[in-house]
Amino acid sequence: MAAPLVSVVIPTHCDGTWLLETIASVQRQTFTDFEIIVVAADATPEIKGKLAEMQSQNLRVFHKVNDGVSRSRNLGIAQARGDYIALLDHDDLWRPRKLELQMAHMSELKCRWSSTMSARINSRGEVICENIHGHRYFSGSVLPHMAQANFLDTSATVFEKSLFNEVGE
Repeated sequence: MAAPLVSVVIPTHCDGTWLLETIASVQRQTFTDFEIIVVAADATPEIKGKLAEMQSQNLRVFHKVNDGVSRSRNLGIAQARGDYIALLDHDDLWRPRKLELQMAHMSELKCRWSSTMSARINSRGEVICENIHGHRYFSGSVLPHMAQANFLDTSATVFEKSLFNEVGE
């Protein structure tokens, strides 16, 4: 089986509230060249069972003790087979064309990473705040801009895996 272009890394912990909805939002993507990697830290038996039922060629699950979301993400990235990493928190959802549009944009502009706009929703799925960080386009180093305000949303970020390997954990 050929490696996917994108590896979607989803760290979760304990009861995994919203996790199944999060996974479903990835599975509904119009862009289909991806794998899903769930890193479940201290997952409940119920979540372990549901994840075991869902496991397939494009959904892999790794269980571990809860030693922080960053270490869970790092484990998921280390296991990723894709050239690109898409980060997604276990309680966030993607719109169906998110990966399609973001990957096309990155290809067109020859970007090595990008972060899209995001919205906040309530427990009923209603948008309560759209476009949280506003429209911003940067090239080159973004560090001076990020020193003023962190405008990146983890669940909206995609980057070349090679960048992670260059920078390290």
